[in-house]
Amino acid sequence: MRVWSLLAFLLLVGTISSALDTDPPSFEFLEPALKTTSENVTVRVKVTDASGVDENSIVLEVDGQGVPFEWDGELVLARVRLAEGWHFLTLVANDRVGNRGSASLRFQVLGREVRLISENLYIVEGRVRVHLLLVNPKEESWVEQLEVWLGSSMQVVGISVPSCETDSVEVVFGAPSPGRYLLRVRRRDGAELYSQQVQVFSGAGFNFLHLLPPSLLGLFLFAVLRRRRRFS
Repeated sequence: MRVWSLLAFLLLVGTISSALDTDPPSFEFLEPALKTTSENVTVRVKVTDASGVDENSIVLEVDGQGVPFEWDGELVLARVRLAEGWHFLTLVANDRVGNRGSASLRFQVLGREVRLISENLYIVEGRVRVHLLLVNPKEESWVEQLEVWLGSSMQVVGISVPSCETDSVEVVFGAPSPGRYLLRVRRRDGAELYSQQVQVFSGAGFNFLHLLPPSLLGLFLFAVLRRRRRFS
């Protein structure tokens, strides 16, 4: 009798506690960070509630699309590949007495960057040399071919920038007439990475480096020296 009385008491306490529970589940986003450097994004969200979480009620979405996930009794776990840019993660869940809660996180997958060393270009020995700085903040190496356009002239360059590093590339064009031109850097699928109006001047032997801000000059010189060491 004592055992049955204890069980009945515990059941009564549980029923009363559930009836008094009006709070929705709470959510703690462990991953991703607000800014992530990988296109393969890990999602880890801790979901807790005094009455327990109803596993069948959990819905995970990224940018409005449902995402498959695993539930281990405490964490919602998922892995999704995302493009560079901003994304919106939403998680919805009920507790076992029907209280519904939701939480969201806006985060950014950092993008690779192309920077122009100087927007003033000079015709030297019948050529115009364009120096670009490539910045790769991602955990994955950046290996692809890029189209570099100066006005209507185009050169294809292959790049290989290791994870979380910078590198430089020089693109040589046959000298156009002095004037202003649109410089564009594109992926082979047409996606544009960089676009900037530049000025082409006549004159040989001009040292453009004095035009650079110190921070950009330092990055450029570091990339050039590292590139030389790699191929020496």
